[in-house]
Amino acid sequence: MERGAILRFRRIFEGLKVLDHEVIRRFSEDRGLVYEKEVTPLNRLRGIAPFAVTRDEAISIALERGPEFPHFDPLQPGNWSAQQAWRVVSNGLAPTWVIHISSPLPYELLEFRIDAVNGVILDRRNLVKKAQAHVFERSPGVDRNLTEVEIVDLEPEPAGRVLQSEEFQIRACCIEEDCEAGRGPVQITLPFGQFNVTMPFCDERPEARPDENGDFLYNARVTNWMPTQPGLMTRMLPADVTLADAPHRDSFAETQGYYHAHLFLEFLRRHGLEEFSLSDGGSGFAITVNFMVPSIPMGGQEGFQALSAAGCINMLAQEVSCFMPMDNAVFIPAIGESSEQTPFPMERDFDSVLMFHGTVGPFVYDADVLYHELTHATISRTSQLAGAHQDRWGTHLTPGSLHEGFADYMSMVIVDDPRMGRFVGGAEGIRDHSEPKRCPEDLIGEVHHDGIPLASQLWSFRRELSEDQQKLFDTAVVLGMAAIPTRAAGYTDAIEAIAVELELQLNAQQAEAFLTHMTNAGLVDCERVMDLLKVVEHEGQRPELVSQGPEEVFLAGAQQVGVREGQHAPTFFQGRIMMPPGTVSVQLRFAMEGSGGFMGEEQDAPELTAVLRDGAPIDFQFDDGRVTFNDDARLYPIVMQGQDAVLDVGGLDTACGGPLYVSLG
Repeated sequence: MERGAILRFRRIFEGLKVLDHEVIRRFSEDRGLVYEKEVTPLNRLRGIAPFAVTRDEAISIALERGPEFPHFDPLQPGNWSAQQAWRVVSNGLAPTWVIHISSPLPYELLEFRIDAVNGVILDRRNLVKKAQAHVFERSPGVDRNLTEVEIVDLEPEPAGRVLQSEEFQIRACCIEEDCEAGRGPVQITLPFGQFNVTMPFCDERPEARPDENGDFLYNARVTNWMPTQPGLMTRMLPADVTLADAPHRDSFAETQGYYHAHLFLEFLRRHGLEEFSLSDGGSGFAITVNFMVPSIPMGGQEGFQALSAAGCINMLAQEVSCFMPMDNAVFIPAIGESSEQTPFPMERDFDSVLMFHGTVGPFVYDADVLYHELTHATISRTSQLAGAHQDRWGTHLTPGSLHEGFADYMSMVIVDDPRMGRFVGGAEGIRDHSEPKRCPEDLIGEVHHDGIPLASQLWSFRRELSEDQQKLFDTAVVLGMAAIPTRAAGYTDAIEAIAVELELQLNAQQAEAFLTHMTNAGLVDCERVMDLLKVVEHEGQRPELVSQGPEEVFLAGAQQVGVREGQHAPTFFQGRIMMPPGTVSVQLRFAMEGSGGFMGEEQDAPELTAVLRDGAPIDFQFDDGRVTFNDDARLYPIVMQGQDAVLDVGGLDTACGGPLYVSLG
């Protein structure tokens, strides 16, 4: 090349080529070696198994999946070739057959890569022509530049004329049935309050098609539905919108989803989960882009009037006829029909990810948001984290927090940035993990927020490692995430699982350093106690009690944390009040409100109780939904006074002062 050179080095092991592994060295005429880059890094130079599948067996396996043409014999000399090779896996080199099958069609030469141990087809590709596509390398970013796209080869080649492979099927949100103009939307009647309301729903179908050259070179587009008047629900898509303007016509979103879904899967396979798949029997894991929901008037009377004025509500027919965007992306596990666990037609017998069209644009344009949701899907197929973690301190939705923490970490590592979702989330992103967070100080009882300590501390530890060590650390995190031994895991369970894998990937010293780092962050055996009031001494005056602790916490319901209704379901932390000597009564007053539902509707605040104990933390015990605690701890009611919740405790015997521990639930 001009003003320098690029040299590519292939590795040969025991006389066989190592597939996809190479070292690239860039030289400059002036400076010599500019950089050295290793493609598909090799952690250990050793074969992990002998070749068990013969050449003829490998060819037969390939022919079963190869093209079928009359009057063409692929076994004729010159129509096939077979070569032994190695492929890179986490613990060394795996034996592989590379089979080439000719085709009578122009621009087609098929390559099959077959596991030489078990005969599984690892990959099939056309070596002559690959479908190309426009994608964002990551996202349009904060500046929202929709023209800075990359032209990439789609690997693997999409099957047929839609964006589908054995691993993924990418679908659009069609606002008319079968995506045909004039047919109207798919409609479903659901109970809504005291009425049955008919609503429109997406018809999820693959819509992107290749051009005459077989490529998917679409341009990105954004529809901004941000409200133009505060308080009014103007984020709606009228039912009479033309199909040409509808979000499902954004075929760029489909190619973005296809490319980055396979990129994510390849990351997992390079980091320990070599044969992992999200697909069910080759049908492809479903990802729907630009998903929207019915325009339900959640904004009170003003929202109802705005939707009525737009012609989106027909009260006589009890019908909603418009769609609206939603700022969200979600993994939906297969929960079957009529479970009543999720609203709308999102109960399905297959796993899927919905990448919504948000108020400022498609969520799939942020590739790291897609990686996040696919990590949720990965956990659901491996460690299956779910439910609540119960221990002496109370109950915490730690499995959900681990879900979110791992999902954020995978996104950060793949894009090499601790800020996530900077297209849909703005300059600061949806979340920023550059500052390490701790347990319990930074917990609030909400799973996304409580995943930040795990993700940020993993990121913090990783930054201190060398580049080669970082790759092995990522492998340890992936394998540890998949091998957590209990579904109702706590932070300690997850960290110990990673430490076990880290000792195998690196060494015992690094595993011990990791455990020390996470212990110092409070994430190993976290004592979930937070000071609510502290005593401030004033010379010559009575001491003052000053409020401290979290400004806001989320309290999970009894069913969420595995406690029977009517029992005290202790929240995730115990509050500590340092009482001055002579204190005989304490009153705690705090604002409380119900949380929002799936569509943002407000729910009623729950009835609360409190358990108090003088002098020492409360020890909770759990048995089949029943909750017990120390004999010297007492249960008190919490009374609502307007918007405030009030706890009055009298008759205290604290002549010497000391700590009072309280658990809400």
